[in-house]
Amino acid sequence: MDRSKPPRFSNLPQALKSACAARPERRITVYDSRARRSESKTFAEFAELARTGAARWAALGLQSGEPVVVVLPTSWAWLEAWFGALFRGALPVAVSPGGAMGAAEAQIARVEGLMERIGARHVVAGAGFREEAERLGAKLTAAGTLTPEELAATEPDFSFPAPDPDPEETAFLQLTSGSTGLPRAVMISHRAAVHHPWGMDQSVRGVESDPIHSWAEAMVSWLPLYHDMGLVGCVLLPLHLGIDIHLLRPESFLARPRVWMERLARAGSVFAPAPNYSYQLCVERIRPDEMEGIDLSGWRAALNGAEMIRVETTRAFCDKFSEFGFSPRALQSCYGMAEATLAVTFDRRMEGVRTLPAPAQVDSGLGLSEVVCTGVPVPHTEVRIVAPDGGELSEGGVG
Repeated sequence: MDRSKPPRFSNLPQALKSACAARPERRITVYDSRARRSESKTFAEFAELARTGAARWAALGLQSGEPVVVVLPTSWAWLEAWFGALFRGALPVAVSPGGAMGAAEAQIARVEGLMERIGARHVVAGAGFREEAERLGAKLTAAGTLTPEELAATEPDFSFPAPDPDPEETAFLQLTSGSTGLPRAVMISHRAAVHHPWGMDQSVRGVESDPIHSWAEAMVSWLPLYHDMGLVGCVLLPLHLGIDIHLLRPESFLARPRVWMERLARAGSVFAPAPNYSYQLCVERIRPDEMEGIDLSGWRAALNGAEMIRVETTRAFCDKFSEFGFSPRALQSCYGMAEATLAVTFDRRMEGVRTLPAPAQVDSGLGLSEVVCTGVPVPHTEVRIVAPDGGELSEGGVG
């Protein structure tokens, strides 16, 4: 395969089936909430899981092009439900699982509101979520709420026609963060979902400035799969690359950040994306004695994005972990948004986090003296800086 050119697949199921067939021995490992127990499957087994999940959704009456909501933690149940819906030709949309957003009542109302907006009849969620919804009298309980156990117990119907969607059709729905309002369900086309992992592969560099596919053996992440960085950057991208995937749960990282370092050190030549606050958490919560025996020299691309990148955090992280083999050159700034599938820009210089003095007209309210360079656009992506009136600004403009 010539990885310098965009893939020729017309839709995401085609691309994923091809990737799994090309590297059937590669593995996906999913860890429990304490990062102690894990379950691993090969890419070939994952492909069969997705195919069977699709047949189970077909048996339940899920139609091609119909949205389905997945409200589960990182798990094999999540992978079967989401990818099964994708391989059925439906439109999966992942939502934060119960307990991750505070009050159960607010969580259920959010899911119910989403289902109403997108016209979803089916939701797969844990038994506790359904019990709480029934106690509150939520309408979604009558709309096909399934537990993962019920989905897994459904007799699969393999007679449904294999979907072959057009590249411009929607592949899945991705919720925005909702940081400035109600989350929106962004429609990600098959063309974008197939092209984007290739674009990221061309943009992310290792410490020797080579594309990921030429050196990466694995990806290690604790990011939630309902987030675009977790789904696209930590599942679709490594599947496309044909490398091992290690999926920790967010709660295990937040409780003990050292587990991320442990898995990174064991995975070989590895890349891993994460938001700025996770690097800050590692600085604050990991004691030097906890790093005994951990060698981070294999962590060749540490991506920092999804929120404001703070210079003081990146410098403190490099200062603290360089003695354990981490190269400051591996820290790579990036910028993205769900509306762009995931990535918009990457800093490809591999010179560590680069900065410029903050423009005099910038008033962030944070007293910033420097701003971080987030690089250049991924291939076939155009970036414009515009003023409030919509007029385009020149390089260096603040818009």
